[in-house]
Amino acid sequence: MKCKNCNQDFDVKFNFCPNCGAKKQTELSEKYKNVYGVWSVTTEGDCEGRDIKTLGTHEGYIDDIAFKLADKCYYSLCFSRVEEKEEPLKKEIKEVNITLAIKSGTWDFSPEERAKEVAKIFKGRPVTVERGKYYASVLLKKV
Repeated sequence: MKCKNCNQDFDVKFNFCPNCGAKKQTELSEKYKNVYGVWSVTTEGDCEGRDIKTLGTHEGYIDDIAFKLADKCYYSLCFSRVEEKEEPLKKEIKEVNITLAIKSGTWDFSPEERAKEVAKIFKGRPVTVERGKYYASVLLKKV
């Protein structure tokens, strides 16, 4: 993982950056604790040439949006909180990998910690949260 302070790579198993001593984030950012809101949704790009695609701005619960956009992603969907909306949602799928934006703080978590913390914000929603298949993601499954 990259240190947000000095931009140096360090092993996720450490709770601090060995280069500058900055502590890794271990709490979900406050504005990501409510799964309902207006979200800018993008696909995850990679080093294999897959570009990041913007899928629009959507209002609703992250899980509802994720399942409706699931067929548009290769790895996972990335959700960033915003203040406006664009298009209605249409299609439904039973499971999808999602990634909360790096500002959520979840990228510093181990996959198990991430699933556990993200499950807390989906409490009361008709989904289960599991370890994701891709970097910094979790798997949402409809119940």
